[in-house]
Amino acid sequence: MKAHQANFYFTIFILLCGLIAIAGCKHDEPLIKSVVSIQSAENVTTTTATLVALVTPNQESTNITFEYRPTADPIWKSQVMTEKLSGSVAIKVTAELKDLVPNTQYAYRAKALNAAGEVISSTITFTTGVLAQATAATYPAESITLTTAKVRATIYPNQANTNVSLEYRVIGVSTWSNQAWTSSLSGTSPVEVNFELSTLVAGSKYEYRVKAINLAGEVVSPNASFETYAVADYDGNLYHSVTIGTQTWLKENFRGTHYANGDPIPNVTNPDTWSTLTTGAYCYYNNDPEIGKVYGGLYNWWVGADARGLIIGWHFSREDEWSIIAGYLGAYLPAGLAMMEAGNSHWNSTKYPATNSSGFTALPNGAFALDAATNKFIFMNLNEAATFWTPASYGTNGDAVIIASSNCGLSGGLLYNKNYGFGIRLVKN
Repeated sequence: MKAHQANFYFTIFILLCGLIAIAGCKHDEPLIKSVVSIQSAENVTTTTATLVALVTPNQESTNITFEYRPTADPIWKSQVMTEKLSGSVAIKVTAELKDLVPNTQYAYRAKALNAAGEVISSTITFTTGVLAQATAATYPAESITLTTAKVRATIYPNQANTNVSLEYRVIGVSTWSNQAWTSSLSGTSPVEVNFELSTLVAGSKYEYRVKAINLAGEVVSPNASFETYAVADYDGNLYHSVTIGTQTWLKENFRGTHYANGDPIPNVTNPDTWSTLTTGAYCYYNNDPEIGKVYGGLYNWWVGADARGLIIGWHFSREDEWSIIAGYLGAYLPAGLAMMEAGNSHWNSTKYPATNSSGFTALPNGAFALDAATNKFIFMNLNEAATFWTPASYGTNGDAVIIASSNCGLSGGLLYNKNYGFGIRLVKN
């Protein structure tokens, strides 16, 4: 019995020793450091990036820190991850960086710290994107009046917070006026902006440009220009002006349907009725108002000579004023070529090439005149002759000035029956 008990206690003793030995062996096992593998940065933009690492913690409460710096800078910046890791499985860890410098190479690495100590990954690099400047393009000015105009532009912002403004000034003036667009723009898609200008100076030439500013800098579109109208007639038709020597002329033929005081000018379209008139009347070539919008109206002599006038501050161009402009431009042929619109947009083939160097812009408005073959009034010479009345009177005839494609010279002192339909140009008082 005693021998049996002794064997039992001996067995218990051996088991206890084994357990103590096993426990002692576990306590002496070495701590395992984390494993850190750095990965390529993701979502890299001009100013942001996502840093990536794969971490196997291998201990409880493992701390992760990302370090980064521009490669040209020796000092590391740190971003400590708030979440501590545990376990023996690889875990993807990311850190979001902001306010980076565009077009800059950065180096970064990851650190893992647990009870076994610190591990630092290898270093990898990424480069932030290049900032793209905005692009800006303007269109020809629209809806121009005496004192207002509209300007459109297309902007590609290419960055957030792109600010846009329109600059404009009278040509020759040193200071630009500025009108800012209502809000900043973003994105890479085109954005159309529209500016409405007011309180402009009538009869003035303006230049304008659009400016766009973002993080990449400032971009300015090429300069464009427009000219405000100088004056309006009673009907609201607008006219440009041009100064030639000492005289200021309208650049377009009169096309109104009222005298300056608002009295209507009769519109007569019947050739037989027209031929018997001895008072003012007008028509359009082929009785087509659309032609009149381009070439002006055709008026008999009495319209220009009427004391009521056509536009306040402007008068029916006299024969001596035509002589002055002819003398200033070189008389006859040089004057005609300098006054005719250049090219063939409106003129048929001309004997000599016109220059319109004066800016007068004579268009071949034709005439409503007596046809010798039929002894009837017909429309003739559109695109072939520019016709203008003067107030000079010689009985039943009035004095006219003509520029024809056949000779291109400025011809004055030409007498025609006062009921012919010619154009009218006005001169500033």
